Amino acid sequence: MPNINEVKDAIKKNFPDLKVKEIKYFASGCDNDTYFINKKYLLRYPKHKRSINHIESLLLPKLEKYISIKIPKVIYSGKYKNKSFMIYEPVKGKELDKEIFKKLSEEEKRVIFYEVIKFLRELQSFPIESATECGVKITDFREHFKKLLINARKKIFPRLSKEEIKKVEQIFKEYFNNELNFKYKPSLLHSDLSIDHVFIDKKNKVSGIIDFGDVGIGDPDYDLVYMPDFGNEMFVNYIENIKNNNLVRKLKFYLLTCDINGMIFAKNKDKFNRNLEDLKNRIKTWDNEKIEIHPKVNEMSGVINGNLKF
Repeated sequence: MPNINEVKDAIKKNFPDLKVKEIKYFASGCDNDTYFINKKYLLRYPKHKRSINHIESLLLPKLEKYISIKIPKVIYSGKYKNKSFMIYEPVKGKELDKEIFKKLSEEEKRVIFYEVIKFLRELQSFPIESATECGVKITDFREHFKKLLINARKKIFPRLSKEEIKKVEQIFKEYFNNELNFKYKPSLLHSDLSIDHVFIDKKNKVSGIIDFGDVGIGDPDYDLVYMPDFGNEMFVNYIENIKNNNLVRKLKFYLLTCDINGMIFAKNKDKFNRNLEDLKNRIKTWDNEKIEIHPKVNEMSGVINGNLKF
């Protein structure tokens, strides 16, 4: 967490007319620390220079016109010590999590699931040209996953059996060799649509979606890997009703890469081992026709965006 005096100096230098009566630390993420300002606004201050607050501050005001669900409203954006930060109005409602979701009725879960699907469709309708003008980067999925495989060979393969390594190599080869996997119209991706980035109101309907810090441009199907958080059975039924065998195979590949990413970027041994177990289970059930969902598959963050460095 940065020195709070640095945050105050950043505000004073960029927005001298903004009177800060109160500033309180709120939370920390992978890239930013967040503060409450005057009990009204949230300020996101970066932990490092790779944070893309400057991109969000340009993108979100334009994105508002395309998204029917509330997203953070940018009020101020600035730069201090080569770090970009922004001040915004938070979305209203309660942060969703797996425990809260579990207690909802089946109908409430269904409504939330399809509200998030609607959000993804609206997100994908945003013009790519406008996104790139804001600084959002295009990810070459073929090259991205080639780098991931190289990294997996170094960091993950030593924990797998020879048979498991052979299967993973085969799975990646099949993905690379299938040109249908790359015949998509690139679209804007949220890239971090975990359940805790969705807010609900008192009627248990989606009131807002947050954290666009990992936005990227790529395969629109990729954001579907986050949907198991909003109901495993609904997700499987939704995919199977599309009746596209290649989509099923591709999503199984994306889910497997989520396990690999979860291991590579695990912050502790427990998370590494949980993702390792999920990966082994996914390899074992790979040849099943259905998509296999395993617990905690979405413990990754921003694994597809132009800022990812291996």
